[in-house]
Amino acid sequence: MAATAITLLMSGCARYDAQKEAAALSETAAAETAASADSALTTAPQRQFIRTSNMKFRVKNVAQTTYQIEELTRKAGGFVTYTHLESTTDARNVKAVSADSALETLHYTVVNNMTLRVPNMLLDSTLNAIAALVDHLDYRTIKADDVALQIKANQLAQARATNYGSRTRTAINNRGRKLQETVAAEEAATVRRREADEAGLANLSLQDQVSYSTVSLSIYQRTETKRWIIPNDDNADDYRPGFGLRLAESLKGGWHLLQDVVILFSRLWIFLLLGSIAYFLYRRYRPRKSGC
Repeated sequence: MAATAITLLMSGCARYDAQKEAAALSETAAAETAASADSALTTAPQRQFIRTSNMKFRVKNVAQTTYQIEELTRKAGGFVTYTHLESTTDARNVKAVSADSALETLHYTVVNNMTLRVPNMLLDSTLNAIAALVDHLDYRTIKADDVALQIKANQLAQARATNYGSRTRTAINNRGRKLQETVAAEEAATVRRREADEAGLANLSLQDQVSYSTVSLSIYQRTETKRWIIPNDDNADDYRPGFGLRLAESLKGGWHLLQDVVILFSRLWIFLLLGSIAYFLYRRYRPRKSGC
């Protein structure tokens, strides 16, 4: 019984010492973090803007303009992150023109959606260069978001997590005694390290967006029409021209017939002339009967 009591007493003392050390460590870390945070917050951070732009406009030739914009982006030290060039069909019609042929008519529009990343300092000059390619502007939007405070908050969060994790690691190395307490401390240190990494990665992403502006473009051109003569495979056996086409063909045939008649009479003009003269002479010199 005495041995058991001594063991329980020593265990309780060890647990008390561990809790006391952990509490002291937390208070010290909190005090140092608060002091560093107060020091950091006394100075206003320098402004840092994430600038983005959205444009939609019509050009004379989408494919050619796309190549020009890609060249402008490259010269500005930027890069193209997305481009999708396609032709959208507005209407398609197939009309039979003969028993074995049909006329296909296609109305289509060429469009392209692009995303560019250009250095922040060259955003305005890049947009001005793109404006020179515009045939008709639908809209242009420029947006600037100040993320200086967000970057500062991420830095403070990263500092707090790193400081706490470092002190926890030191406590594990110097004072860790029991497996259960060591595992809990390791898990806490891992969580703090993950929080510090996430805050650091978030700041890297913000810094990248600050350094390189994002430009989203929607480009299109006038609707175009193309026509092809294609085989009339669908209704070759049942083909019958419409009433208007048949009427036009009939009028055309009648006009050609009239032309042929006129040409025929023009070739017989000599006979018509001789006949007219003979008829005139007959009427004038024919013998007349005397009356009784």
